Amino acid sequence: MYSFRRSNPLPLLRTCLARSRRHNISVFFDYLVPTVEEKVKEMVHLLIDNCERWHSLEISNHCLEIHDLLGKVRGRVPNLKSLVIRCEPARASPLAAFEFAPQLRTVKVHDGVGRRQGIVLTHASPFFGQCHDLQTFTRLQRVPSPYADLMQKSIPIILPELRHFHGSHRDLIQRVTTPNLESFHLDMFFPIRSFYDNLLLNIRDLFIRSRCLGLSKLTLSNAVTSHILDILPLLPGLAVLMFQFSGWRDGGIEEEIFRSMFQQMTDVDEVGMLKVVPNLREFSFKVAQRHLSCILCLDGIFLDMVASRAKTLEKVEAIGTVPSDIWSSKQVSVFEGLLKDGMDISLNSLRPWDFSGGLDDSIIADHCVKDTWPRHISTLVRSP
Repeated sequence: MYSFRRSNPLPLLRTCLARSRRHNISVFFDYLVPTVEEKVKEMVHLLIDNCERWHSLEISNHCLEIHDLLGKVRGRVPNLKSLVIRCEPARASPLAAFEFAPQLRTVKVHDGVGRRQGIVLTHASPFFGQCHDLQTFTRLQRVPSPYADLMQKSIPIILPELRHFHGSHRDLIQRVTTPNLESFHLDMFFPIRSFYDNLLLNIRDLFIRSRCLGLSKLTLSNAVTSHILDILPLLPGLAVLMFQFSGWRDGGIEEEIFRSMFQQMTDVDEVGMLKVVPNLREFSFKVAQRHLSCILCLDGIFLDMVASRAKTLEKVEAIGTVPSDIWSSKQVSVFEGLLKDGMDISLNSLRPWDFSGGLDDSIIADHCVKDTWPRHISTLVRSP
């Protein structure tokens, strides 16, 4: 239900619900007006009267009056499988209305501007206590909260069936236990170096207490610290490792962190077995370059890491600006050998990785102007 202006939309809604009475329904509610008109209340009541049929619900920009009405669906949504909440009221969260939803499998919550993340988690704790079968959870926070250190960390949240976690909610990461997690995506909206220094340490602790031996995919967006060196040894089943950055500073501390990580990923034990993530099949490193900062850490030690995994690594993808002289001729021949052996290696979506030469400055500048993140990835190849 959109906040469009229609003289009397209620009869149309009644007709639609009557004609579809044998089927479950998907409800999208977007209401931008701060106060609720009487006809809107009637429509909400009508939808709530049919909440047993809800299969999915997406609600955006709702005010406190709508929030209060949603409380009536508690315990009456037996068929609800997907819930999306965007820009919820500053002083309340509708999560409590969906505590008793036995079929709920996917929940996505996107913060509004100025949200205090602790308020939502207060409402979320009993919700998680009831949704034992939740499989996918997304909790995105647009700005770091100054209140995170004030949150109570003593209340554990256990999600035994959760398979996929996507978010940046620090105090939730500190509390949750997810023993059957298959994929984890730390997605930071704000630039690199603006997140909590110990956030990756919190993720390490999450993996330790959850014993995430079955985690197969790890994605870090705009976030990397030296704690990545503590995380990788905990994930023996990791098959896909992805790094995404909206910007990059060549020569920064991140370069050294990645060099240390590549060295760690190259190290073998006394019998010649790789020490960390031995089953890795895909590696991805993407930077949306807006200022032509060069990625210097994809040098010889990166090549050594890739070559050391020739038997298991199937796909290597790099997007960004890589200097043309970053490898010696001997290293280039090693890379070319991996390509001939069938490894899928690409730079800026070019397959195979071309070592013969670069693009001129005019082409690079043209591609850079067109670049946006993350939907349109940079097509820069390298400086000549």
